[in-house]
Amino acid sequence: MSDATPTADVSAKPLRFRRPRIAWTVGWGLLAAILIVLNVWSCWWWDRCYVQGKQFGAQINSDAGRVVIVVGPREPTVTAVITGHLASSGPADPFYDNDILGFYFKRELASLRLDIPYWFIVVIVVVIAASPWLPWWSKRFSLRTMLIATTLIALVLGLIAWLRLT
Repeated sequence: MSDATPTADVSAKPLRFRRPRIAWTVGWGLLAAILIVLNVWSCWWWDRCYVQGKQFGAQINSDAGRVVIVVGPREPTVTAVITGHLASSGPADPFYDNDILGFYFKRELASLRLDIPYWFIVVIVVVIAASPWLPWWSKRFSLRTMLIATTLIALVLGLIAWLRLT
């Protein structure tokens, strides 16, 4: 007679972190759904949020499928949230003529403007939501792999800094 001991299936994934993975995915999925609703909302309405600091003020806009962040010198306005209809806002913003796939960046002496399209933010959120379910997530990395990845990231950041200076 042979020994009838059950063998463990090595290929089966452990279910140890299944519930946290589900909660992670549901939470980020809800954020993606909210961002999609905000994208549709921004096709008809614009929203602005002004926040004033001691020296600089920040403005976050949502209009025409974009999130616009403007940081500049403090203006005499108070902290407020304003909403309006796009049809009543006048001519189209001239910044949208110079964008690339919805992205726009402009830096002046004391101010900064950054336009990010909603589709990009939704893609990032969906990738974060799906990340625990990807097969590479559960693998462990060696020290060699981590050093190579860190070196590549440092090279890319150094290249970006060098290009900005020239």
